[in-house]
Amino acid sequence: MLCPPPGALGRSKTLDYLAEDYDSSLVAVPDKVFHGHYANFCRRVAWPILNYQIPDSPKDRAYQDTSWDEYTQMNQAFARVIAHNWNSGDCVWVHDYHLALVPAMLREKVPDACIGFFLHCVFPSSEVFRCLAQRNYILQGLLGADLIGFQTEEHRLNFVRTCRRLLHVETRQDMIYAKERTVRVRSFPIGIDASRLNHTLQSPHVKNWKNQVTREYGDKSLVVARDRLDLVSGLKEKLLAYERFLSCYPSWVVLVQIGLPSMGSAGLAEELSRIVTRINSAHASVTYQPLIFFTHDISYPQYLALLSAANVYMNCSLRDGMNLVGHDFICCQRSLSAPMKRGGIIMSEFAGSATVFGQSAFLVNPWDTRQCAQAIRDALELDTDEAEQRCQTIYDTVQREGAVGWCQLFLTTLRSNRVERVASPGMTGAESLLPEILTSLRLEPQNRRLIIVDEDVVADCQQSEAQSLIWSMMEDLTSSIQNTVYMTSTRLPEELCQAFQDNPNLGLIADHGCMVKWAGSSRWDSVHGTQKSYRYTSGVASILAYFQERTPGSWVESRQCSFVFHYDSSWSFAKRQAACLSDEVHGCYGGQIIQVLLGPDTVTISPAGVDLGAAGQAVLHRLEAIDDKGCFSGPKTNIILVGGGAEYESLFQWGSGLDRSEIGQVTMIHSGTGRTQAPWTLEGTMTGWKGVRILQVGRGMYHDVRRRLPYYWSDIKDGLTYRTMASIVRMYFVNMLPAIAYTMDMYRRTGNFFGINEGLFSSAMAAIVFSIFAAQPLTIVGVTGLISLFNFTIYDIITIYEPPIYANFMCWTAIWAAIFHWIVAFCNICDYMRYVTEFSSESFGMYVGIIYIIKGVEELVNEFTTYGRSAGYLSCMIAILYFLTILGLEKLGGSTVWRPGVRGLLADYAYVIGTIFWVGFSHFPGNLKSTHIGFIPITKAFYPTQDRGWLIHFWELDVKWVFVALPFGFLTMLLFYYDHNVSSLTAQARQFPLKKPAGFHWDFFLLGCTTFIAGIVGVPMPNGLVPQAPVHTDSLTLYNTRLQVIPTEEGEGSEIRRPIVDAVTVVEQRVSHFVMGLAIIGSMTGPILTILHTMPTAVFAGVFFTVGWGSIESNGILQKAIFLMNENRFIQRGEPLLTVRRRKIVLYIACQLVGVAACVAISQTIAAIVAFSAVWVVLPDFQASLLRFHRTTVSNADIPQNTLELSGKDLAACTVKQRRTRP
Repeated sequence: MLCPPPGALGRSKTLDYLAEDYDSSLVAVPDKVFHGHYANFCRRVAWPILNYQIPDSPKDRAYQDTSWDEYTQMNQAFARVIAHNWNSGDCVWVHDYHLALVPAMLREKVPDACIGFFLHCVFPSSEVFRCLAQRNYILQGLLGADLIGFQTEEHRLNFVRTCRRLLHVETRQDMIYAKERTVRVRSFPIGIDASRLNHTLQSPHVKNWKNQVTREYGDKSLVVARDRLDLVSGLKEKLLAYERFLSCYPSWVVLVQIGLPSMGSAGLAEELSRIVTRINSAHASVTYQPLIFFTHDISYPQYLALLSAANVYMNCSLRDGMNLVGHDFICCQRSLSAPMKRGGIIMSEFAGSATVFGQSAFLVNPWDTRQCAQAIRDALELDTDEAEQRCQTIYDTVQREGAVGWCQLFLTTLRSNRVERVASPGMTGAESLLPEILTSLRLEPQNRRLIIVDEDVVADCQQSEAQSLIWSMMEDLTSSIQNTVYMTSTRLPEELCQAFQDNPNLGLIADHGCMVKWAGSSRWDSVHGTQKSYRYTSGVASILAYFQERTPGSWVESRQCSFVFHYDSSWSFAKRQAACLSDEVHGCYGGQIIQVLLGPDTVTISPAGVDLGAAGQAVLHRLEAIDDKGCFSGPKTNIILVGGGAEYESLFQWGSGLDRSEIGQVTMIHSGTGRTQAPWTLEGTMTGWKGVRILQVGRGMYHDVRRRLPYYWSDIKDGLTYRTMASIVRMYFVNMLPAIAYTMDMYRRTGNFFGINEGLFSSAMAAIVFSIFAAQPLTIVGVTGLISLFNFTIYDIITIYEPPIYANFMCWTAIWAAIFHWIVAFCNICDYMRYVTEFSSESFGMYVGIIYIIKGVEELVNEFTTYGRSAGYLSCMIAILYFLTILGLEKLGGSTVWRPGVRGLLADYAYVIGTIFWVGFSHFPGNLKSTHIGFIPITKAFYPTQDRGWLIHFWELDVKWVFVALPFGFLTMLLFYYDHNVSSLTAQARQFPLKKPAGFHWDFFLLGCTTFIAGIVGVPMPNGLVPQAPVHTDSLTLYNTRLQVIPTEEGEGSEIRRPIVDAVTVVEQRVSHFVMGLAIIGSMTGPILTILHTMPTAVFAGVFFTVGWGSIESNGILQKAIFLMNENRFIQRGEPLLTVRRRKIVLYIACQLVGVAACVAISQTIAAIVAFSAVWVVLPDFQASLLRFHRTTVSNADIPQNTLELSGKDLAACTVKQRRTRP
């Protein structure tokens, strides 16, 4: 009980009085806290928000800022008193929004308390509630309860959706999985004590007032209403509707409106007074007053007498939790002896009572005055039979859902929801608990045993010292006739068959309980008898496609009975999108039999009947149907259920409801930290130092392999297509020609140490390794400009001291770099690529493109200096025309010239056609042939360029140089960390409809392996190729050109016809990369080397121009610059950049170009390897600082919402073409 603090002398007496007479405790707070809590925050901030009235005046915001502390203090005071008086076994029931923080505060003080919370008022939609500044604190405070109750199902759904959207929590039906707890959320419509009210109606005082009211209004139709004088009661709308009724249907009707005073209602009272005066002035007479308006409450007997005498009760509230006046009215009407007086109820559809009364009341939209006026007429003109039927239906509901039943139902649900979590002594983790459980099961021979275990539980145990013990126990259990073992998994049936094919006795439950492979059989059956026969399929698919397009890195998996939306949970935007997706599906299909499970990195959508509980029942039914009970001494079946996650709760619920008279012991073990229906817990979540991602050694690599491994066979099978063949030819030239060009540059600047064979060997080795073992085989790895720059820069440094040690020094540099690669991969440091956004990626892509063009120019300059002006001019002509040929043929593929097959063929083999023609052109007889230009220098097939073996004698290097190589190895790792991961990101760019998962940690580990091999054999260290990676994916993409017809005002025949090119699918496979590697190895043979020797270096300059321009043309920096130069009237109105100020775009591009220019300039100095690494390491921080500046100078109105949420920046996401596929 709350009351102002008594004086020092009176406090003791007050406490005794409350304890003795009311069995209550005092919560004493200062007057300032009491006033700030209730009058300021509750009434001026929280209550308007909850009732869809967003406070937006400076005064309201001041209250919000100053009263939150008082609100928190009041809740803390209640929590302290409750905790002080709490005893084991007590249930705590907290009421209404005034004490929303108490559940969480009390949970901290008394973790084992049984806490319930009931909200008596409205809970708004997430769009409204998110306007509250303290929204997350209030939600988290409420989630401290075990059970949260609401007046209506709508309010419950609003709360669940708000939690999903703002807190990104997991939900399932009426459960919210918050942190380590499970909270049940249900609707409990409150009622009245009808029997007590009926008794009060028989009192003489009430009967006396009934007689007086009947005498006063006996010849008139009486409409009664009782509301609080506030903005959400709908008083203004009601009076306007009544005024319209009197104008349209003149009659002897009197509206008696009782207005209960409310805080801050003075302004509203004045406005209502003017309306009342206008109505009475227009329609009153000497003997008739149509509207009687009380601005104060009346006595309770008078109130009951009015309800008894009334013909109609009217409520027009804009929002209301329940509104029990209608309940009182129907009881008063029911108590009458004459049925002809029984009237109708006009109820706002926004009041909670509307869901209780249903169509038995006249439901109205209070803003529709015409509808409300018509409802008054219809209610007054009800015939006796219909009035009796409506009254009886509502009365039965009021009797059935009374206050006593409401209280008992809530407390019963609260007590039943409290599940004791029995801790097993000495069992603190999966490694210790599961072996002991399985061991104990193996020693119980008397009964048949059904064991259902989650795949993830066994997988977690594989990392412990008990791995061999657990797997041997699984084999022992499945080999015993007493045991029937089923493994549950979210994976598809074909994946599970491949993973567990060595254990045919093991039963499998796949796809969240949809499909079952019976133990001892190879047959799969659908538990629910049908597949994909659900009405919601097409609608859900369109919603999923919408969110997939707007959530980079996400992908949708269509399964037998469900859809699974995969997203990167480490990215806050993706988590918000997943919550919005869950909310959208709930909103569209909440009335159908459907369930949405928001998991840690997935959103699963399936029919309500598709769950593990139904699968468990099917397994048990099949087991009992087998007539082999003679094999066991015990007549019953023991059941053991081990698993975790929200989907396993359906299985535990099924296990809890089994008839123990027919079933033996049921052991349920939950492998997590959340609240569960299972009495045993298996704490599998890593806490303490294990919860630090960098210390979870190998976890990222493990999950990378685990996600990609099921697709390995399809990666090979899907590669047997024509598209793969075209990609092999294209990528052979795109990968090999730049590698040879860079090798030629290194050949000249490293004392002829790196030659063409070294470059080919490095590219082939990397291609074969990554095509076989990589998690993302689309990423192209080979010799890059960065490593070329790195190699000859180190050569320039080493030659100052000891030139002969260059080979050994580079070997040790590669060894150190490999070690750092492996450390990064094992410690999950690739996670930090999430901080590299399009600002850095665009800058890096522009830098790479410029460097490629510079390299092309350097090749041509070398022609002038080495072979003279004639050779230089001819080389320039060949390079430029080669570039234009490739560019023209590739553009032809996206045009409408000729047929699709012809132009597609020319585009696919553009490099082949261009290379063959211009190489032959340089050998035309006559002046061209006599002009001596440079050609590729070659060496002996499969031999190093210098006279050495393929193994570097790295052990012969002095120790001091070994450690001097360490920082160079670290710098190599930094360069490769950024370059390779960006290359992997560009291979999965936004425009490519990829479906298979990638794996950044595992691929970086592989890059360390190829770096180690390259150092040992003395070849350039391969790295991810930024320009070539998207080219590889593009070459595997199937495009469809469709016709868009835009009608014009001139009519038929004058429409605009546009070709629209859509990416349909990508052939995701390993074959193209692997065959390309074999082809590059074949290029090291004598005949191919001889052919390569005929190629002029000018062709390689053209290759540099082609690849460099390809990187620049699609770059976001150039796209934004073109946008700035375009005339405004020709810019599409849907262009996202139109919502950003032009000076912001200029500043953004300028910052990017400054970074690009700095990197280009640094690349031309001897300090390149140090300064360049520093620039790319600092760039994300610079970007973050820039974005913080933008955040403070750009309002949300300046930038599209999706731009802000996608990456936290103003511009980069508007035109970027790279998908944010995060490690």
